[in-house]
Parts: sequence; structure tokens; C-alpha cells
Amino acid sequence: MTERIYHYTIDEEGTVWHDGAEVDDPAVLKLFFKNLKPTDDGRFVALCQGETCYFKAVDVPMVVQKIEIKKEREKIKEILLFFPGEVSEPLDAESLFVGKKNVLYCRIRNGSLVARFNRKSYWELAQEIRQDKESHLFFLEIKGRKQTIPTVS
Repeated sequence: MTERIYHYTIDEEGTVWHDGAEVDDPAVLKLFFKNLKPTDDGRFVALCQGETCYFKAVDVPMVVQKIEIKKEREKIKEILLFFPGEVSEPLDAESLFVGKKNVLYCRIRNGSLVARFNRKSYWELAQEIRQDKESHLFFLEIKGRKQTIPTVS
């Protein structure tokens, strides 16, 4: 039996494309994004029901679609990141950084992948970001700990 291999593109908003058509089935997206791993050649791969699916990302493969902020006594306890297919993961605030064109990113999956915040999720998180009055650096406070958000070029 011949192995079936498919090729996909992920745009800057996290939309998955195959042969010019958008892949928008939530179950398929969940399958893709739960299994996505980097390859040595700069692409990403997901094994899906015996098929090999390769992905090329315009920027990064994972784009945060929305966030959920969990608070306890007005303090942030946890922030959940949601990706296409409703795949979610807690935010590691230490991994936040601002990249080119002032886009907010973080590392996910124990640092193995970089995720980009779309405008909606960036705006949601920005409501919680503060600026230090002395250093003028931006930070996010989670569990009582201030985490500075660096700018990386």
C-alpha cells in the first residue's frame, strides 16, 4: 500500500489551506494541531490516521485564536491559549516576546513550537499587560509574579 502524503500551508492568521481551499472542519483542525511537530527542514508534520501531513507556515504554525483568563481575587491565576480546532494549552508567561512588526509571540509545547497571537487574542491579553513606571518595560503578572515581555528582532 502506498503511503499517502498531503501538503498544507498555514497563513499568518492560522488558517490552514490545501490546494487553494480553506480547511475549516474543527475535527480535522484538532487532529492536525494536536499532532503537529517540527521537522529538521523547517516544515511541520502531523501524522493523521495513517497519513502524513506536511505543513509550511507563512510565519509560525500555531496562531492563538483566543485566550481565557482565569482569575482568583482579581489576580491572574492562569491564561489558556486556544488554537484552531479548539486545541488549548496554558500560557508560559516567561516565553512571551514581541517580534517583528510588534507581533506578540510565545513558545508552546515545552518550547518546541512558537505561537503567534492574532489581533483578537493580542487585544485580549493586552488588557492585562502593564508598564513598569521606572524601567518603562511591559510586563504581565501571573500568580503574583511579574514577567517582563522582551522585544526580539
